[in-house]
Amino acid sequence: MNLVYKSSEGPEQLMGYKRILEIAKDLEGKLGIQFSKAQKLLLLERGTLEGLLTVLQGNPISVRVIKQGFVERTFVRNVILVDSKTNEDLVEAESIVFLDRLDVEVADDLREGRLGIGEIMAKHEKESRREFVEVGFDEKLNSFYRVYDIHVRGKPWFRIKELFSASLYKNHEEI
Repeated sequence: MNLVYKSSEGPEQLMGYKRILEIAKDLEGKLGIQFSKAQKLLLLERGTLEGLLTVLQGNPISVRVIKQGFVERTFVRNVILVDSKTNEDLVEAESIVFLDRLDVEVADDLREGRLGIGEIMAKHEKESRREFVEVGFDEKLNSFYRVYDIHVRGKPWFRIKELFSASLYKNHEEI
């Protein structure tokens, strides 16, 4: 069974922390699991995922670009966040990028492919807001995922889908 929780339209219906915690509780009941605090943090995180993963793993996280480029006139970037010490794949992410809205230096770093989007935004001191669009569980992949938009100056610059490795839910029992 795939479980999908989408945000409703309108700013008053955005998926905030309380709603994501409600979703986590519902997922626990439907899947017969218990999330640890670390696992809930991964679902709730709104800063740089690389930073949180570095703390949880105890090792630096690297970004491996799988592919990036134009797909039907849309710039798409697929990356994997990897534990640099163990070489374990932790998170697969697909980003749809609205290149025409990005500042030049952000677009240049993005095309270079060395940093994650969160790190690029921090490097260039871009004030941003993340809006969750969807949180769910993909039964086929046995993995949790989330979809969110990163807004800068009131407009979405990125739509990101992150699929979390099952090991992240097994390795971090408590923090």
